[in-house]
Amino acid sequence: MIVLCRRLVVVFVLSVAVAACGGSSGGVDASDNDGDGGSQTDNEGNGTVGDGGDVGESACDPNCEGRTCGDDGCGGSCGDGCAAGFTCSAEGQCTDVRECKLGTHDCHENAVCLESAGGFSCQCNTGFVGDGRECVDVDECSTALHMCSSNALCDNLVGGYTCTCNAGFSGNGISCSEVISCMVDNGGCDANARCSRNSQGKIECDCKSGFSGGGVVCVDVDECLFENGGCDVNANCVDADIPGLLPTCTCKSGFTGDGLACANVDECQGGHDCHANATCSDSLGSFTCACGFGFVGDGKNCQAGDQCTVGGGDCGQNAACTDQNGVLLCLCDAGFSGDGISCVDVNECDSAGGGCGENSSCENTPGSFLCVCDEGYAVNSLGVCVLVPRPPAVGELIITEFMVNPEEVDDAGGEWVEVFNLSGSTLELSGLVLRDDSQDYHEIAPTSSLLIGPQQYLLLGSSGDLGGGLVPDYVYSSDDFELAEIFGDEIILEDPAIPAIIIDMVAYGSGVSGNDIHFPQSPGASIRLNPSFFDAFDNDTGLNWCAGATEYNGTDLGSPGAANGDCSGASRCLDLVVQGENGIGADHLVLSEVQPGLGGFIEFFNPTFADIVLEQSGYELCWPFNYTSFRDDDPGTLSTTIPALGFATISWPVMFQNADSGDGELLLYRGVLSTGDFGNSEKIVDFVCWGTGTRRRKTQAENGGSWGGDCLAPIGTGATLQRIPMTSGDSAGDYDINSRATPQSCAP
Repeated sequence: MIVLCRRLVVVFVLSVAVAACGGSSGGVDASDNDGDGGSQTDNEGNGTVGDGGDVGESACDPNCEGRTCGDDGCGGSCGDGCAAGFTCSAEGQCTDVRECKLGTHDCHENAVCLESAGGFSCQCNTGFVGDGRECVDVDECSTALHMCSSNALCDNLVGGYTCTCNAGFSGNGISCSEVISCMVDNGGCDANARCSRNSQGKIECDCKSGFSGGGVVCVDVDECLFENGGCDVNANCVDADIPGLLPTCTCKSGFTGDGLACANVDECQGGHDCHANATCSDSLGSFTCACGFGFVGDGKNCQAGDQCTVGGGDCGQNAACTDQNGVLLCLCDAGFSGDGISCVDVNECDSAGGGCGENSSCENTPGSFLCVCDEGYAVNSLGVCVLVPRPPAVGELIITEFMVNPEEVDDAGGEWVEVFNLSGSTLELSGLVLRDDSQDYHEIAPTSSLLIGPQQYLLLGSSGDLGGGLVPDYVYSSDDFELAEIFGDEIILEDPAIPAIIIDMVAYGSGVSGNDIHFPQSPGASIRLNPSFFDAFDNDTGLNWCAGATEYNGTDLGSPGAANGDCSGASRCLDLVVQGENGIGADHLVLSEVQPGLGGFIEFFNPTFADIVLEQSGYELCWPFNYTSFRDDDPGTLSTTIPALGFATISWPVMFQNADSGDGELLLYRGVLSTGDFGNSEKIVDFVCWGTGTRRRKTQAENGGSWGGDCLAPIGTGATLQRIPMTSGDSAGDYDINSRATPQSCAP
């Protein structure tokens, strides 16, 4: 095998000392002990420096004679300084900086530094490539740059490579010749390998036991690295110094045996060094010592002491250790109960609520408890929970009932608005504004407090007596705020903060664009919200309201300041005609209830916003083949006034005496100028029929869109035909036949 190493570059530096000539010989003066060519002081110290100046005197040479750099001694400098890579010497000459010699270069560790004037260069060593500052190894074996024989193995090294002849060959690796016999150089095999010939006569090499490799090269195997060299797991394995020999096995401390098998030694049976007042505990390969009861220490040194100072004894969590004359007691901390080993939290709230006062609740905590004030309350300086009212948030305070048109007292003294607190807190109404969407504006209790408890009602009234001695919780001026009838209005509760916040709003009536027409207005009756819809959104819808039904001041109906009753069965007059052309705001009368025959009646509903005087209205009522007009120049005129959005009844006309409750039809015309107009279907504004007899005008009503389908069943003597709320009244399904007459009212 031959090892090819990288080239070693040796730089020889020839130092030539040039002495400054002091005499003709150019040699160094014998008295110049330091060899610099200048004279030295004599032995008594009376001599002078070679330039003849006084000792310590600074020479000033502004001409810089003989100097190209450095200080001129006169506070200036000589020349422009030295270029990069040079430095100024003591003699005032610019000399090269020897970076390679000084080690200030940045060449790679596998490169050589080469000096140059004013700098240096780096050159990678043989076996490496790069710019000298970065050098990487060249793998000669993989790049075919090696010189190994074809019968040799090339092995790359850092900066070089090796050549080793293959089995059956011998030589230096560059030149390998075939070996004829294993008797010569072990057939080219490693000295620790067995040489043999195979069936083809080729030499094969196998490493001996205790060695590993390909046979040409064999290295010693450290058996201790594999399964502990066959030693016991509790033994130490030591590899043999002589290659190929088995390792030595020795049991570890705390174990006994031959190393191949090791057993634990129980030191506590003898051989331990525990203190006399300690307990020895054996463990695998070792032992521990623990001081006994009443003693403290590391087990090898024990002295009498407080056991509680050593880890708290055996007490459990939330317990404290107490040493009473050598007797350890574990006591649970305050707020916990148990035997000191196991301590559980005591729930103080289970016992009389923890002693918390009114308007508060008890909350258990580990080892203690807290008294927490109820919502809307806060603790004062005395530790008592007192009421802390707050302004209402949006939707917490809602409008639930209001009176638009009282009859017991006038509007200015009898209007009122009821509100309800949906929250669980006491709310402060002081400073809120009661207004509409126009000019009405009233600030509530600006200088005092007005509170409403959780789930409570509060009554705002236009006077101090709303009739019958009813006193509201708060009085506002009707000059500031009043409720409009028929055409509608808005009730707005607002927090005038910046920006203003609407707490709740109700917009009723049909005279204002966007207001809900379905709020039921009846003189002398309040408009109340169904309890099933107590919500700031649901109270926007008129269909969720109904008329008051309970008398409260001798005349008017409602439940001011008290719980609203359910709306089931309540009258909803304005819902009679809310669909199609018959809706609120239509321009013609509607037949709302009929009881045919003498002694009966006809009820009209006026959906317009103005009173209708029948004798001036141009309406004609027809019972084929008879009709009656409401014109003041027509004999037998039936004259009455129907209020806006209201009802009126007339007795069954005498000229309709042949009417039959079991079979008939009734038409209401408008704008009839001649008898020929009775054949004009466009003049019919309402129609109803019952029974199964011959119909003269039904087809005409169908053509005009006032009817469709079959007639109602026979009405029956004494019964009435009544319009169903929320229908258009143009088919049999829009009516009920009632056994009880209810003139000037609405169907329940």
